[in-house]
Amino acid sequence: MNVSVHRRPRWIAAAVIAAVAAVLAIAASLRGASDPARGRDAADMLGVSPFALLAASVDDDFPQPPPRWAFEFPADHRAHDAYRTEWWYLSGTLNDASGADVPMLGVQWLLMRIALRSEAGASGQTGAERATIGIGAEAETESAELEPVEGESAELEPVEGESTELNAAELESAAPASAWSTSQIYAGLFSISAPTGTGLRTDGKLSRGALGLAGATAPPVRVWIENWQLVELEPDAGRTADAPGFALHLGTDGLELDLELRDMKRPITASDVAGGSGARAAPFQFYVQPRLRARGTLVADGRRFDVDGVFALEHAWGELPLPGGPVGNDRFSLHLDDGSELILVRTHRRRAGDERTATTTALLIDPQGSAVPLADDDVTLEPMDYWTSPRTGTRYPLRWSLRVPGRDIETTLTPIEADHEGETWLQFWAGPVRIDGTAAGSGFVQLNGYAEP
Repeated sequence: MNVSVHRRPRWIAAAVIAAVAAVLAIAASLRGASDPARGRDAADMLGVSPFALLAASVDDDFPQPPPRWAFEFPADHRAHDAYRTEWWYLSGTLNDASGADVPMLGVQWLLMRIALRSEAGASGQTGAERATIGIGAEAETESAELEPVEGESAELEPVEGESTELNAAELESAAPASAWSTSQIYAGLFSISAPTGTGLRTDGKLSRGALGLAGATAPPVRVWIENWQLVELEPDAGRTADAPGFALHLGTDGLELDLELRDMKRPITASDVAGGSGARAAPFQFYVQPRLRARGTLVADGRRFDVDGVFALEHAWGELPLPGGPVGNDRFSLHLDDGSELILVRTHRRRAGDERTATTTALLIDPQGSAVPLADDDVTLEPMDYWTSPRTGTRYPLRWSLRVPGRDIETTLTPIEADHEGETWLQFWAGPVRIDGTAAGSGFVQLNGYAEP
């Protein structure tokens, strides 16, 4: 695969911003919908945000991935537990394969792994410290009580009549035998355009990386949180490409989505983008599968739809930073009809006097799979129209002008529907867009950082 070295350091910086976008997006992952009250109530039931989990591990000394990572597929689809944070992000668009009058649907699935302590720290902990890692509103790295997550079957409360006071020696010997013991927490987000109505349907999960509740293994590939999963198709049939086919299952109340995803291009890795120098400017590693053909079924509110479309899968692990200050990220995953892909991240910050500044970086992948990183002065992405949420009063830019002069790309991105706001721990907008102009196609857009502080 040929990747231009033009402004590689700035593309690596863009990749860091992409990681920030994912961390922000995961804050929206705890059970919500277009109804803000429902999202807040569900989040309260789960009792902890990914922000709190990241804060709990901030003092631990986590390693960073080496700059020259030897990528190996399908093995690198798995979790890389030694590093603080990791995410798998799948997004794309679907159409009704029968040609029925159903608008284009936007879909995203985000799974994030958060390590509460480094492996080095875990090996040096006492049994008492290991036994107190848990999830809950009062979760702390050294004193939190293990509380069951909603939907988990095992009870963690003390059995009546048993003493809750154990000395350190008893805890030391008991902790390794506990199937609940883990330093890995998983949080997931699923959103989809409502196929039988209007608006956005979202759901979220938070679970332990233990007892088979959540995890990521390979080979064969299985990435999951409870009943949401991405699994390898035909794992015993032999492999002729870097990436296997996948079966995806996602669901929420009254809705089930089952897709078969087939890779149409080889993955693009951080090493491809950074060249032989390695990704020294970024404290993490990543790869992108830019074009996956999707086919399957969607059952919603008693109706069944045969659907097809195109998706992208992104996977990153290492030190994925939280933003400092009022930073927001607009993420665009665009699939052009000529077989090209354009992935853009627009980072915006609110300044004094309510002024908002923005920079855009991108990765352009041609039909043959060669990738070119684009810096802020290579691409122009500007809002043309705005929409104000009737529920939250938040004003989102929705219709966009996109130009890449060096590639003769001059397009307009138009949302299929304006009212695609979600609100849980973070307000966001997510949905499909139509691409018109010198290039045509479809894409998925996620916006965040527009809510008033």
